[in-house]
Amino acid sequence: MIQYKDFQVGEHTIKIPIPLKQSDIFFLKQSKDNQYWDRDKFISENDYRKIWFDFIPNYTKMDQAATNYDSDGLLVSLNPEDSKYVDRIYQQETERRLSGIHFMNNAEVTWITGDHYFFLMYARIQRHDGKGNYADYREFQRDYLYLIHHCNTSRFNEHPNILGLFLTKAKKTGITNIHWSGYYLNKATLYRNRNLGYMNIDLNQAAKTFNDYFMYSYNGLISPLRADYRSRSLNDGNIVFAKSYTSSKKVKYNTDEDDLNTSVTCVPTKNKAFDVAVMSDITFDEPTKYKENFGEIWRTNKEAVKIRVK
Repeated sequence: MIQYKDFQVGEHTIKIPIPLKQSDIFFLKQSKDNQYWDRDKFISENDYRKIWFDFIPNYTKMDQAATNYDSDGLLVSLNPEDSKYVDRIYQQETERRLSGIHFMNNAEVTWITGDHYFFLMYARIQRHDGKGNYADYREFQRDYLYLIHHCNTSRFNEHPNILGLFLTKAKKTGITNIHWSGYYLNKATLYRNRNLGYMNIDLNQAAKTFNDYFMYSYNGLISPLRADYRSRSLNDGNIVFAKSYTSSKKVKYNTDEDDLNTSVTCVPTKNKAFDVAVMSDITFDEPTKYKENFGEIWRTNKEAVKIRVK
């Protein structure tokens, strides 16, 4: 059974999980100076094989006689043993994307949310310092996702009336990046039947943010985690994750029960902008710049997230 401890983020006391056993804590055997998040070290110290990163859903055939790559270097088949391995890693990574992980950080046990794990492990980002393609661990970003996690979990127990949070973020802290490439991208490619929204006074700017962060990281995902999309409009900042409709006259609609049916939508600032669907998440960007009254925009759009799914 999961146990929790209190953790303070600013004036907020939130609950974070305690590791059940020492084997759940990564980098535990490293010296104190080497106890920090390192993606390459994490991969090398754990059971991540090349076939996991190369697996292509709906292309790589499982439970075949042999594991083979085709002439283009694409993984075309897996033998039964390798198929079981890929299935196991899928289950393992799904759990980590949902529940997060613990790792040693300068002699302290640190928990990060599943969204943070996904961001550090899988989200390729545009780093302007030239230090690779993946983010470093930052406590400021950890606490940001802690607060979101607190909102998303507390409404089912001790704080059922939480509707969200208002944040004033410091510049150049990577919050826009981790929000789009961590929280939104993980949720959009993991959960079914979710609608994620983003509002900006300038729809063109919203779409640019969507493309610069969300789509950039989505396009850089390893193939096992790159969910299919049914439709997208890069100019408008919209995407719907689901298998494409078939053109066959026999099957007009996709009826796959495992379909994500999850969307990300950018909208301009206006009342009832999210009134067309039940939203799981809404982000209001820089409301202090809105020309219309933010109170009215908030009241008319919060109705879209009143009906929630756990």
